[in-house]
This record gives sequence, structure tokens and C-alpha cells, in this order.
Amino acid sequence: MTKNDKEFEYLFKSNYTRLYYYALTFVDDAEVCKDIVSDVFETLWHDYDSVRPDGRMAYLYACVKNRCVDHLRRRSVKQRYVLFYAADVREGLLGTDRELEERLQRVDRVISGMPPQRRFVLEQCFFHKKSYREVAAILGITTDGVKRHITTALRNLRDEFMLK
Repeated sequence: MTKNDKEFEYLFKSNYTRLYYYALTFVDDAEVCKDIVSDVFETLWHDYDSVRPDGRMAYLYACVKNRCVDHLRRRSVKQRYVLFYAADVREGLLGTDRELEERLQRVDRVISGMPPQRRFVLEQCFFHKKSYREVAAILGITTDGVKRHITTALRNLRDEFMLK
């Protein structure tokens, strides 16, 4: 174990719980908070030598706060979609069953045209409700890699419906 490994281990052990409770002040989901704090430590591990020793705590707190805010923004967007689709079910905002079927076929076509790994990530996260961490472990990639796949997949789907 190198000096940096020991320093990082000490930083992790002495601050994980504190950062977890800090994340809970923003996000009311314990598992999400654990994921956020773990992801922040993973990011620090990769950037450890480039972050000044006297700035590491500030770095950790800033990263946790930013990731919590990002999570809340994504959750807000998802909730708006849920509300929109719930209103559609009640009021028929999206049109007829035929129009809905056509949209679903377009979605299937876009998903089918994605590279296999991106399609797998999208299906696991959205259809099978697996976390980014679980999918990352299956594929042997980072959670940031999973996030990039999801972002690109959603952009592909959005583009399909914005241009037509």
C-alpha cells in the first residue's frame, strides 16, 4: 500500500459517513446518497494527485452537493414526464391508440438502432430497474460510463421526436 493509498483510505474512512449525512440533507433516499458519496470518492481516487491536499475536503463536499442537485434535477424531469403521461391517460393528450402505437414503433426503431452496449444499458436501467452501479458491474465499466450511455440514448430518443 503506497502513501497515497493510505491517505485516501484514511480520508474515505473518516469522512464517508459525514458526507453521506450531508447528501441526505439534499436527497431523501439513503441508497441514492450512498451511491452519490461512493461515486464522489471514486472520482477523487482517479483525480487524487491533481487535487491539492488542503482542498480535498472542499472538493468532496462540493462534488456531493453538485451530484445531489443533479440527481434532484433528473428526478424532477422524470416526475414531469410521469405527470404528463398520467394526464394523457386521463385526458387523451397524446392522441389515439394508433398514434400511440406509431410512437412506440419509433421508440423501438431508435432503440434497435443503438449500439449493443448502449441498448443493454438503457434496457437494464429503465426496463429492469437496475442501478447504474449494478449495470456498471455487469459490463465492467464505470458508473460514469453508464451515465454517458444513458445520456446519449435519451438524446437519440429525444432527437427522434423533436425532428418529426
